[in-house]
Amino acid sequence: MTTNTSDSGLDAAIDGLMRPVADAASSFIFFSVELFGTQVPLIVLWLIAGGVFFTVYLRFINFRGFRHAIAIITGKFANQDDPGEITCSLSNTSSPAMASVTSPVLRWLFQWVVQARHSG
Repeated sequence: MTTNTSDSGLDAAIDGLMRPVADAASSFIFFSVELFGTQVPLIVLWLIAGGVFFTVYLRFINFRGFRHAIAIITGKFANQDDPGEITCSLSNTSSPAMASVTSPVLRWLFQWVVQARHSG
């Protein structure tokens, strides 16, 4: 593979211009504070605060709706006469493929859900 020297010069010029911006953004976003003797990135605290805020603001829907979400993905409300292009079986065959790319734990969860759906 050959590289063009003008392209690498352009890459270096763009990198030279953007590096200070990227470093400033990185130092701002990942600024660490000491919490109980441990350095914690401030972004982690913001994410936790946002999660707690929306959990309370939406009246714990992430806990209240969990059983309903499981019922939906297992096909409890599926009706073959309903209009639509994606059936539960099609979505359950594509979910493990997506989960295998993201996480082994999700892959296990989707396989468990599919087996539970087909065995019961």
